[in-house]
Amino acid sequence: MIASRGMNVLLNDTNPLALERGLGQLKKALERLVKKDSMLPDDAAATLGRIHTSHNGLEVRGCCVARQ
Repeated sequence: MIASRGMNVLLNDTNPLALERGLGQLKKALERLVKKDSMLPDDAAATLGRIHTSHNGLEVRGCCVARQ
């Protein structure tokens, strides 16, 4: 995931519940990596800190890359 490489990430969806589910899945994936000793807990926390959410799309302006 690109957030683990130091890039800020914006998850954007018009459905706030979809954003919650997506962020929950990312958290679970990071937890699995920590349990497997593939990622340090501090790195997982830093990765989560670089993931931001939006449901109105206004924050998308100025993004370098957008993917649906």
